[in-house]
Amino acid sequence: REAGQRDRLLVGRDEEIGLLRRAWQQSKSGHGQVVLVNGEPGIGKSALVDTLLAQLRDEGVPRITIRCSHYHTNTALYPVIEHVKKVIGWQAEDVPNLNLDRLEHRLKGDRMPLEELVPPLASLLSLPLPEGRYPPLNLSAQDLKQRILDDLAEWQFEIAQRQPTVMVWEDLHWADPSSLEYLSLLIEQVPTASLLLVLT
Repeated sequence: REAGQRDRLLVGRDEEIGLLRRAWQQSKSGHGQVVLVNGEPGIGKSALVDTLLAQLRDEGVPRITIRCSHYHTNTALYPVIEHVKKVIGWQAEDVPNLNLDRLEHRLKGDRMPLEELVPPLASLLSLPLPEGRYPPLNLSAQDLKQRILDDLAEWQFEIAQRQPTVMVWEDLHWADPSSLEYLSLLIEQVPTASLLLVLT
C-alpha cells in the first residue's frame, strides 16, 4: 500500500526526479550540488527523495540521512549526534570505553587522524577519554563547538572524496541552530566535493 501511495504522489513528477538525477551526475563529477525539496506536508517530498535513493541503492552509492526532530529543536546537534552514533554502531547499554573503541575503529577505517578527531568527537558524544590517551583540548566552549563542526565536515568530505555520496537532511524546519551551522559549513564547501545535499 505504501508503494502504491508513493507511486501516486510521483505522477507527473518526471521533471523533479530528472532534476535530482542531474544534480547527482554533477555531484559525482566533483561539482557538489544542494537541492531543496520544499512544499506543504503530503505533496510527495519524501516520495521524490525515496525514488532517488532507491535508484542510487542499486549503484551502491553511500547514502546518509540526517533526521531532524520536532522533539529536539532546542538540543544542540541532536540529529547529527544521532547520525554519528548510527555510523559508529553505538550501543547505549555498553560501557563508554566500548563506544569510544567503536568511534576510533570507524575513524581509523575512514583513514582519519585519531589524535585530531577523537577528542572533539568524544566530547560531542559525551564519552570520557581515559587519562593520557589523548592530549587535552583546552578550548573554550565556543572554540570547542567550532572545532567539532569543522571536524565533522572534514570527516564527511573525506568520505565523499573516496566515493561520491548523497546526504539527505529530512524535516530541516525542525533543525536546531547548531545543526544548521554544521549544514552551512557543508553548503559552503560542497561545490568542490563529490557530495549531493538534498534538503527537505
